[in-house]
Amino acid sequence: MDIQNGPRALAVAYIEAVGQKQFDRVAELLHPDVEFLTSGRSMRGVPAYVDALRRLAPIIVRNDVHAAIVDGNDVAVLYDFVTDTPAGTVPTIEWITVDAGRIRTSRLIFHKEHWPAAVAELTRRTSGAK
Repeated sequence: MDIQNGPRALAVAYIEAVGQKQFDRVAELLHPDVEFLTSGRSMRGVPAYVDALRRLAPIIVRNDVHAAIVDGNDVAVLYDFVTDTPAGTVPTIEWITVDAGRIRTSRLIFHKEHWPAAVAELTRRTSGAK
């Protein structure tokens, strides 16, 4: 990543790459020791995190970025995680910390009310059920 573009550009490029299912690009933007945190769960390392994103691919339509707020190496990206499931659009904030020009930490906060419907649809699609 061209670090002259700064943390904001890196964070937005990452959110957009996830929404476009460009998982190899996502991997390039992540620090080797990336840590992902959400809802009391965490994972560490590029392979584990990118594999988790790939498992979501069947329900990802896109990510619509609305704003990115920067404070030094921290960026809060406000976006809609758009699915084609009964959950529809999931309002999301991702608090990203940049280290050495790559994403070191991602803390995901999202509207959970309809998320069970998205997970149920993901399970249906990946299990081959109709």
